[in-house]
Amino acid sequence: DMFKLQTMGHSNMSSEKRPGDKVEESLRRLLGEADVVVVNGGNPDFGKYVFTVFAADIMKLVTSRVAGGSLVFMGQSAGSMIGAADVGLTYEPNPALLKDLLHGQTAGMGFAGRCAIRPHDSAELWDLASAVYGQIRNLTVVRVANGQGLQCIGANCSLVGKSVGAHQSVFSGPAGRLEVERLASAFEP
Repeated sequence: DMFKLQTMGHSNMSSEKRPGDKVEESLRRLLGEADVVVVNGGNPDFGKYVFTVFAADIMKLVTSRVAGGSLVFMGQSAGSMIGAADVGLTYEPNPALLKDLLHGQTAGMGFAGRCAIRPHDSAELWDLASAVYGQIRNLTVVRVANGQGLQCIGANCSLVGKSVGAHQSVFSGPAGRLEVERLASAFEP
């Protein structure tokens, strides 16, 4: 059974072709003809599992088309995290997904370069975690408030929309960068 094999560490069982699989053929046709793929919210670990493990072969078509500019990827909430570089900045309540199905791998689909998205950013809840996580993982953490979005066209990305509750990090400027480096060093092996 595919699920059992994946939980035991076999990384991609979606490559096993089933002759005449009408559902897979239909999905490939739809993804080949689509102009936009929209991925909604939910649990980023589960979404990452579906997109990068369970249906990895089918998602190669999406990755190729997004990279080639013939398909727009639009993620909302967890969907934005999955489309970005990393899904690690979440507190979803089921660590078994990350541990058993993803084997600790948090890499997203990479459509926003080295940017990891932290959606629903407000107040100071994600300030310290985002700063340290970005430093340790060598990522730019983009904290996106409700009402905002990260728009990437080619290699150019910018926040768009109206900010609702966003704030500047207490770790800004040269002194802030030194503070983050110091905090991140505490987590190094």
